[in-house]
Amino acid sequence: MRQIVEEALSWLNEKRRQIARGAPDHVFFAAFSAVPRYTGKQELRLTEEDVQTAGGERTGWKFWCADQAGRTLLLLSLNSDDAQTVAAKLQKLATCADFEELVALYQSLRLLPCPEQHRALATEGVRSNTTAVFNAMALRNAYSAEYLDEAT
Repeated sequence: MRQIVEEALSWLNEKRRQIARGAPDHVFFAAFSAVPRYTGKQELRLTEEDVQTAGGERTGWKFWCADQAGRTLLLLSLNSDDAQTVAAKLQKLATCADFEELVALYQSLRLLPCPEQHRALATEGVRSNTTAVFNAMALRNAYSAEYLDEAT
């Protein structure tokens, strides 16, 4: 995330370390909420090489903003050794998240470890009547095609 200031990157990296070490839920939720105050909400300025390195068109990164990428980094910091605990934490996040947090959460599902554990959450996203939340799951997001069936 070369487009954010060093202080913001240091804050984000410290929060990632805390979360990876098993910080209490309130640390994760507070950091997830605070990300835009540090990163801003500007669109990512990615080169074509950046896009290809990050998984090409499949990831949709080139349409993301800095806060969405920062929130994804925090999600990726969750201890993936216990997939059920992570899935429960994501469900809890979805119940208290604001609009922009939900978009970042749903965009990130395809990148998280144990993606099959997030089917129930993803189903909520594709059934959302909030356009941006639905779009986070349905547009430029391979998760739905790879993990959800047609009945969803």
